[in-house]
Amino acid sequence: MQELDISGNLLQTVDETSLQDMGESSLEKLNASNNHIYYIHEQAFARHSKLQTVDLSRNALVVIEPNTFRHNRHLETLSLANNEQLKLPEEGSLLNTKYLRVLNLSACNLPNIPPNTFQYIPVLEILDISHNQLKFLPLLQGVERLKILDVGYNYLTVLNSEVFSAFPKLNHLNLNYNKLSTLDTTVMSQLANMSIPPDLKGNPWVCNCTFYTTYSRCSSHGVDLEIVCSSPPKCNDKLWADCYKEGCDGNDIVVDQLEEMVTIDYITVSSEWLENHKNQNVSDTEEMKMVNYTRKSSENHEHQNASNSFGTQIQQQETDIIIIVYVCIAFTICIIIIIILAIIWLLSKSRRLRDTGGTEGDPESSCPLQDTECRTK
Repeated sequence: MQELDISGNLLQTVDETSLQDMGESSLEKLNASNNHIYYIHEQAFARHSKLQTVDLSRNALVVIEPNTFRHNRHLETLSLANNEQLKLPEEGSLLNTKYLRVLNLSACNLPNIPPNTFQYIPVLEILDISHNQLKFLPLLQGVERLKILDVGYNYLTVLNSEVFSAFPKLNHLNLNYNKLSTLDTTVMSQLANMSIPPDLKGNPWVCNCTFYTTYSRCSSHGVDLEIVCSSPPKCNDKLWADCYKEGCDGNDIVVDQLEEMVTIDYITVSSEWLENHKNQNVSDTEEMKMVNYTRKSSENHEHQNASNSFGTQIQQQETDIIIIVYVCIAFTICIIIIIILAIIWLLSKSRRLRDTGGTEGDPESSCPLQDTECRTK
């Protein structure tokens, strides 16, 4: 028997002897999907040396022993999709197999992927980690041969250009339906160099003037990605190229975007763009757009610096007022304490005078009335 389909049953475990009746070298394809499998013995597939494809999707796997497929030299495709309780090891590799080329970990409710997860799967070429809870893509190790990576339907907000250093042979990247709003120049150029165009749809791309500057620089170097804008409203559901055919007039820049532009130094970027195109056939109109945009960025930068200076003066005035108030309060408290001490002293003196009959300090008051000699002295 070369193919075995045991999907859609109530299987809970695959132990060491579960497949021993299938023969030691005949089984090539196993479909055990849509069961309730939560445990697989690490020697369950050891006798099936010709096993090529295993489907364990839609089960209840929590962990899988790293050596489960160590002896399956012909195993090329493994699906662990829709095992929503699956836990990846924090250290070490998910599997120790030198022959696996295709791995599906989609819809496993994964919040992150440790960098070493695939370090002992050296020939992995296709990896599907879509439909998970990933917020960033880590710098994976041991995946130098990866060609296709599917990270669609996750929560990525940023794509680090250093990620591509881990995938030197990557020719297709699926980024659809994430939370990406912009891409830097380096990432754009790397995406555009792939033999299969990247899938970027379903992301909330913000096609403002900040994005325009970055994308214009890439477009001038032959980097052109079909990005459908989400905002501003005038660009909603439009291709970036269609939205800004006439260039960017700066009306879409808001305060927080201006701050970002100053941080990244978009004025320098525009100057570099002009410098790189001195010897290229760039129309005067297009060059003028870039110059105008540089001037507007500079004016906005000066305006922001003036605003920051004014804000600093206001903060200094507020600090001085607070110091004065605290000094006045301390001085008032000192005066009140002195007054209270004076009142206490006067009351104490008055009490002593009453006790001595008003003769306190009179030498005669200390002599008995009958002692004439003492009183004479």
